[in-house]
Amino acid sequence: MYDVVRVECEVTCPECGNREWVTMEPDHSPYVLVCDQCLNTTAPTNGECCMFCAYGTSQCLPRQKAIRVLQEQSEQLEISIQAAA
Repeated sequence: MYDVVRVECEVTCPECGNREWVTMEPDHSPYVLVCDQCLNTTAPTNGECCMFCAYGTSQCLPRQKAIRVLQEQSEQLEISIQAAA
C-alpha cells in the first residue's frame, strides 16, 4: 500500500518559527522561502532540493513521486522473486 500524495504542506520558517500552509505546484518547488512574518529569506540546507523538503511537513511532489515509483518497483521485484521460488 502506498502513501497518499500530499499537495498541501506546512512550511516552518527556521528563523522565527512562523508556520504557513502552502499548496505545492506539480511542476515547481520553491528554492527559497520568504517568511510572511519576519521577512527572512532562507534557502534549503543539508542538501535538500527545495523548501518543502527542508522545512515542510511533506516532501515535494517530484520526491513523493520518485518514492512511489521505487515502492512499485520493489513490490514488482518481490513478486518476481516469489514466483521464481
